[in-house]
Amino acid sequence: MVDIENKTEFPDEEIVLKMMNLMKENRSDYQYSLFEKDMEPTEENFQHLAYIINHDLANNVLRRTIDNRWLHGTPMHLTVAGLDYLSHWGGITATNKTFTITIAGETIRALIEAQIEASNATEREKNSFKAHLKHLPQKVLEAQLPSLISQGLSQIPDIFSWIGKLSDF
Repeated sequence: MVDIENKTEFPDEEIVLKMMNLMKENRSDYQYSLFEKDMEPTEENFQHLAYIINHDLANNVLRRTIDNRWLHGTPMHLTVAGLDYLSHWGGITATNKTFTITIAGETIRALIEAQIEASNATEREKNSFKAHLKHLPQKVLEAQLPSLISQGLSQIPDIFSWIGKLSDF
């Protein structure tokens, strides 16, 4: 038996997604209940519904009675977090967990140019690379930014010490 309620087993993703998609499809039905139309009222299915509700992905009241039966209310609808979970981009939930860093194109160029200047290359090579950099389209620099950040982070000799210093701010 699946015992998601007591967190001894993970839910079946296929069942969770099926339930959530059914709730999404029936969101205009104010009397909608998964167990009246679309799914069998099995212990396993109630456990999966409990998982969805406990993660605030659906609005519903779901309780066990003294005689160990499940009681649930209607309608069964997804919360905005549930709708976001089903969306391909994660919705506002994903957006709220993302932070955006804005760096002007000239700032990126200046940082790269400083690295060119600090290199052991000859003046002729440095000038050649700086000229090439000057003519790179902004989109090329933007596309390479994640790579630049990854390479920069990989150069930090003691990442743990560095993170520790951040807590001083």
